[in-house]
Amino acid sequence: MERSRALCASGLITAVALVLALALAPVAGAASPTPNPWLQNRFLVMAHQGGEDEAPSNTMFALKSAIRDRGADSLELDVNLSKDGQLMVIHDDTWKRIACTDALCPGLNASTEQHRPQTEVNDLTVGELQALDAGYWFRPGSYSHDYSADPSDYPYRGIRTGQRPPPPGYTAQDFVIPTLRQVLNTFPDIPINIEIKMIKTTTGTAGGCTTDNAIQYCDDPASSMIVADKLAQLLNEAKYASRDDLIVVSFSDELIDEFHRMDGPPYVALAPGVDDTTAFALNDVVPDPDVAAFQVPPEQLGIQVPDFLLTTKKAHCLGYAVHIWTNGDQDETPAAYERFYNSGADGVMTSRPGAFSEWMADNDIPRPDPRDPLSWPIQCPVTPASPVPAPAPPAAKKKKCKKSKKKHRSASASKKHKCKAHKKKRR
Repeated sequence: MERSRALCASGLITAVALVLALALAPVAGAASPTPNPWLQNRFLVMAHQGGEDEAPSNTMFALKSAIRDRGADSLELDVNLSKDGQLMVIHDDTWKRIACTDALCPGLNASTEQHRPQTEVNDLTVGELQALDAGYWFRPGSYSHDYSADPSDYPYRGIRTGQRPPPPGYTAQDFVIPTLRQVLNTFPDIPINIEIKMIKTTTGTAGGCTTDNAIQYCDDPASSMIVADKLAQLLNEAKYASRDDLIVVSFSDELIDEFHRMDGPPYVALAPGVDDTTAFALNDVVPDPDVAAFQVPPEQLGIQVPDFLLTTKKAHCLGYAVHIWTNGDQDETPAAYERFYNSGADGVMTSRPGAFSEWMADNDIPRPDPRDPLSWPIQCPVTPASPVPAPAPPAAKKKKCKKSKKKHRSASASKKHKCKAHKKKRR
C-alpha cells in the first residue's frame, strides 16, 4: 500500500506521458524472456507484503497464511539491508511503523509515540531486528500507533515475545522480521516478487519523501546500490539461481540496472522502474531483454493504465505480463476486482488476498485461468513481428543472439557504489 501512496511523489506515469502516449502507435517490436514464466498460470493473486491489511506486514505469518489460508498464488515482498549485511524482508527503511516491544513502546502518553533512536533497519543487526515484535502495531487494515486503543485491538501483539500463544500451526518465530533467505527457503515453489527498497537520506532526490522532527528524508538510489548488489549475490547462489519464479522490481531504474549488472545467468526476470516504464509508454523504448512484466497502478488521470498497456501497447503480444498494484481502499472492492480481472492483466498485488480470492471463488473464476493471455482481451497478430532488441553498440553488432545482454560487471567494479553510510539518516 505504501508503494501506491508514493505514486505522486515518484511519478510512475506522469500526466504528460500518459496523455501523449494515447496517441502513439503500438510498439513495433520488443524483447522479453522467452518463454516468459510470468505469462503462465494467470490470474495471480499476489499477496502484497503478505496481504498487509489482513496480517502483519511482511512477517512469515503473513506470507505463510496468505498461501495456506487466504488463497494467494504468489507473494510480494520488500528488502532492506541490516547493519550486518543481511537482506531483511521489511517494507520501510525503518522498523517503527510495524514493530516494537513493550519496553520500547511503553505507551506513557495516550496517542503519542515516544521518540526512539536507532529505528533505521540498517542501524541494527539481524539479531536485534528479530528481537522486535513485528506484529506489535498491526490491527486489521491499520498500523496506527494509538496508545488509547484497547490492547485486544492488536490481535498479534505479544506472540513474538511469548506473552500470548500463536495461532494454531504457527510459532512465535513467524512474527519476527524475516531474512530473505528464510523466505526463499520456506517457499521454494511459490512465485515471489522482490522489490528493492531505497534508503532515505537528507540528500536523497528520488522522491518518496517523509519528514521526521522537521527534517526531510527522500529516497536515495546511490546509497541503496549495496541492497541491489547483495540481492544479486544471494540470487546467484546455486540453490536460487535455477528458479524461474522470481521477479525483481524497484521504483528506481538505477537499482534495477545495478541488480542486472551484478546478476548472473540464467538471469532473474525484471520489472522496470519509473523511467523505463514511462519510456515504454511514451516513446516505445524497448526495455531490457530480461524485463518480464510491467507493474502499474490501476488508474491515473482517469486512464485505465493496465488496459492501455494491453490494448494500445499490446504488451501481451510483445511477450510482457502486466501486474496491477492496488491503491488503497478504493481498489480493494468487488467492483475494482472485477475491473482488474476484465482488463486482461496477469495478476494483482493486493493488500487483501483473502478478500480477493473470495471474490474469485464467488464468481467461479478458474485458477489458473485456461485462457491464453495472447488472445484475451485482444487478438494478437497471427504472425507477430520478430522481437527487436534494443540497439547494440557497434562492437556488439557481430553477435548473433538477438537478446544481447548488458555487460555484467565484476563484483570489484561495484565498489564505486558503496552505501553512503555517513549521510544523516532519519531517526
